[in-house]
Amino acid sequence: ALNDFVNNATMYSSEYEREKYVNDYIISNCVYDDEAAYNNNTKGNVSTAYGVLVDGKAICEGYARAFSWLCEQAGLDELMISGTADNGSGSISHAWNQVKVDDIWFNIDVTWDDPLVEGQIVTDGSNIVYDYFLVPDSVIAENHWAEMPASRNLCTDDRYLASNRQLTIAPYLTEPYFFPSEDAEIQKLAYSCLNSDLSEFQLVFDAPDAEAQNKIDLVLNATQAAMEQLSLYGHISAKATYGIADYILVTVTITPD
Repeated sequence: ALNDFVNNATMYSSEYEREKYVNDYIISNCVYDDEAAYNNNTKGNVSTAYGVLVDGKAICEGYARAFSWLCEQAGLDELMISGTADNGSGSISHAWNQVKVDDIWFNIDVTWDDPLVEGQIVTDGSNIVYDYFLVPDSVIAENHWAEMPASRNLCTDDRYLASNRQLTIAPYLTEPYFFPSEDAEIQKLAYSCLNSDLSEFQLVFDAPDAEAQNKIDLVLNATQAAMEQLSLYGHISAKATYGIADYILVTVTITPD
């Protein structure tokens, strides 16, 4: 598998693509060892690159060390960072990395971009989030503190923040989907879908989770209005998925009467 990694990495000409390949490879081939982390048990391979790349199970230090080793194989400059982080329950020991892409340094935390999905381990890569993928200090400093801050590289570039959100939401999208920029577009989009005999479509809103119910109501009303315009009859259902990269994803399904 590691030979395949090296061969595949050389297929990518850009440093960004190689770095993303390293990130996604680790997350797709390793699961976080919750039990070892909870019990502060760092014996065995959980804190090593071997734990990630061979055993497929590790804690943050293993993730960071595997990232370092794979970056070296892919010809990328990186720096491993040790320190603490606030995981929402308190401060814990933690390890993450910095990596240089096109002569610009960025922070990256592969461990925190490898979450469970609905409490379940996922190994097909569809659970990857990109909240801490090539981010500036302004993002990482919210909950990460380096043990030796003077040794870190300054990371000020935020060029990937917008595309990271798109990468995170992508596995949840099915064609056709739309990103309406204003509420007035919703009915036009619903009309277009229904007029094309589509019984399911998705609308994605750049809005806080608290607006989920409001967006569902808007979509239901707009779809109902579009159906009346087309003299169509059926049951409309709308399901909202949110908490993913600060998007609200509303899936609309029409069941004919």
